[in-house]
Parts: sequence; C-alpha cells; structure tokens
Amino acid sequence: MTRDELYTLVWSEPLVKLSKRFGISDVGLRKVCVKHRVPTPPVGYWAKLAHGKKVVHTPLPKVNDNFPTSIFLTLKPRLADNSEQESFEETIRERERSLGRKITVPAQIDPHPHRITSATEKVLLKSKPDSEGFLSILGPKIFQAHIGPNSITRGLRIIDTLVRAIEERGHHFTHNDEGLRAVVDGEPLSIRIYETKDKKPHVPTTTELKAQSLREENRKRWPYLYSSTSKVFRTWDYFPSGRMAIEIEDVVRHGWYQPALKDRWFDGKSTPLEANLNSVTLALLRTSAYIKLKRAIEADKANRVAEAKALRLQEEALRKLESARREYLASKAAEHDQMLKLIALHDTLTRNSAAYSNELFVKISHDLNNMISQLREKFSLDGVVSEVRERNLYPGTE
Repeated sequence: MTRDELYTLVWSEPLVKLSKRFGISDVGLRKVCVKHRVPTPPVGYWAKLAHGKKVVHTPLPKVNDNFPTSIFLTLKPRLADNSEQESFEETIRERERSLGRKITVPAQIDPHPHRITSATEKVLLKSKPDSEGFLSILGPKIFQAHIGPNSITRGLRIIDTLVRAIEERGHHFTHNDEGLRAVVDGEPLSIRIYETKDKKPHVPTTTELKAQSLREENRKRWPYLYSSTSKVFRTWDYFPSGRMAIEIEDVVRHGWYQPALKDRWFDGKSTPLEANLNSVTLALLRTSAYIKLKRAIEADKANRVAEAKALRLQEEALRKLESARREYLASKAAEHDQMLKLIALHDTLTRNSAAYSNELFVKISHDLNNMISQLREKFSLDGVVSEVRERNLYPGTE
C-alpha cells in the first residue's frame, strides 16, 4: 500500500485495533509509520474525539522523490467478530495438522524433480543477469523467480519441495499468459520466490570520474545551469544478498481501489526460509478463504446497492404517479368549475332572453348546451373511468 493509504487507515481507528488487521502489534505498526514518516494520532486523541472535544489532525508530510513509496503490509478483511476469527483460524490449522508432518527441504534436489521445477531450472540457466545481478523469470509453466545465480540450487530445492507440498494437500497448478497459479480451494494465487538485495558504495570508473570532472568545470563556468550536489554516476551498487523470500498474492482484484492480499516470508537471523513452508501452505488456505470472504462482502454490497437503487426507482415512479393523479384531478376540478360557469351563464341568458333576438339566443343557447353536454360526459362514471385507464393512473386496479 502507499503512504497515503496507510495514513488514512491510522487516522480512522486506533492502532491497537488496526494492527490486528495487519497481524502485527500496535508497537510494530507504529514503527512502520515512523519509518515511512506517517504521523499517528497522539495519546488521548481517540478519547477526546469520543467526547466531542477538539482534536488536532496532523497532515501527512511531503517526502522527496527518492523516498520509498510502497509499504509492505497486508490488510485482512474483517470477519464478523473475534470468535468467528478464532474459529476460522483453527479450522485452517486443523487442515494442515491433518497431514501430520512438517515440510522439510532436502539437502539435495530430488533426482526426479517436479515438472514445474524442471521447467523453471531450464529457464533460469538460460537467463542472463540484469544490471544488479538478478535472474528474473516469469512464464506460463514456470515458478516466478527473481534470484541471483548463486541461489539457483537452493531456490530450486525450495520450489520443488513447496510445489509437491501444495499438490499433496489437494491443490493444483494452472497457468495463463501472466504466469503460474496455485489453485487453492478454487482460488488462483500467485507464488514467487525472490532474493532481497544488498548495497555497497559505488566505486566510480575512470570514465565516470572524467565525466564528473568535466561537469565540475562546467558548473564553475555556468553555475546557474548545474546543481552543486548531483553526480554523473550512481551512489550505490546493488547485488543479490543471499537472503531468500517467498510471496503469495491474490491475483483477482475485486475493485480497482482494493489492495491485493499478500503474505511474505523471509530468511530470518536464526530461522531460514525453508523452515516456513508449513506457514506458506497455511497462508494459501487462509488467503483463499479471505478471497471468498472479500467476494461475499462485495456481492452483498452490490446487492444492497442494487436493492437501494431499485427502491429509489420505485419511490420515484410512485411520486411521478402521484403527481400525475393530482394533476389529473386538478384538471377535472378546473373543468368542473368551467361547466358550472357555463350552466350559470346559460341560466342568466335564459332569464334575460327578451333582450336578444330569438334567432341569436337560439344559436348562443345551442353552443352553450353543446359545451355543457360535452363536459357532463367527462364527469360521468364511464367517462372518468375511461380517462383514468387511458392514463394508467391506478395500475393494477380494475
């Protein structure tokens, strides 16, 4: 995850709670924040916030371009409660214990290695080291690796042992254009082995020293064009450290905003990577289960969004229908007023008919009667029912 993402998380809930979702202590999480210059809430922050008191929200400080941007933490989805979490973890551990043995990496590679191991070895031996001395391979039928030439033999022993252990546990491997995948309980997971890097001060070559000398001369002549601190050669040389690591990752993203689930194991000071292979197989089960949980959470969220949208549309349709009914009734009331006025006008003219010629009064009376008759028809039961049905103002009603 990025510094911005970690910053948002540590200011959203106490470190004691958040650290459990990373599988580390709150002290460990605070150390990660200090290392990456991510400020954390001060003592008493959450208590003040809970009581509605004013709190200070420390902004995320800016860092230079050379500052590391990636933070290797794995945020697990929340389960319903602690008891469910414990039950889930115990179920995973029981599945591993049922095999009844610890995964052991042999001192020598099997004379008949797994097909994936054989294919990986062929590609590694044909590969050329990059500028830092690493061999990087990725392909459909090979184990993804990023290791130094001196670690090939050890890496192949670990790969062969791990691949066999995964299949022994009832899982299988598949592949696509993006590489090899371990399919665990139906979920495809990416696994790779890599070697960390060490660094040492770069010893400039004669050519680099000459270039640096020329640059210094130019800087004296045109100081406004040259920075006083930059060099023409790199500061550090990076090289394979001999320390190995394994990483598993959820390759299926359930949303562009969601980080991938990851787990990593490294060579420790006293415990080599080989001693962690049982933890790797446990984590494969755990990650697969978490993926299913993420999918269920996303599906439930999508269903709730769809239901809310359907409800909004239904309410909007009902509001439009109600508005149409009111407009119709208001128009009928206006027509009724018009009819009453026409009747009143006809009655008035009839009482004063002596003031008009007989022929003129007959024509006026004829037109008024026609208008009144037309309006009377609209106010008959059949007329009203016909208009209501035509406008579908009361759907589902006979």
